[in-house]
Amino acid sequence: MAKEKTIRFILVCGAVLTVAGAVMQIAGLACAPYVFTTGAALIIYLHLRSVWEASYVDTARMRRLLRIGFIASTMLVISSCLMFLGSNSWVAFLLIYAVVTLYLSFRAG
Repeated sequence: MAKEKTIRFILVCGAVLTVAGAVMQIAGLACAPYVFTTGAALIIYLHLRSVWEASYVDTARMRRLLRIGFIASTMLVISSCLMFLGSNSWVAFLLIYAVVTLYLSFRAG
């Protein structure tokens, strides 16, 4: 029970930091890439953890969906790098991550 609450807390913190970093980048604040990368790192950690624990999942379908989620989270890494480089292409990679995550949320449920 406490483990699930901790995971949810980390996910919420990561999501809030990622969205705040994206909004700050649009506003032109200099610290935006750092905030975005911190939130993205939390989300990537949770995806990596779920893939690591996927060996305990019985169905191949869930393992495949978890792997797809982790691969999609690499789009956050690319977005972070592009933010630091000053390119506006980070938006496209963030959109790819959001669409794949939205698809997986309906598919896994």
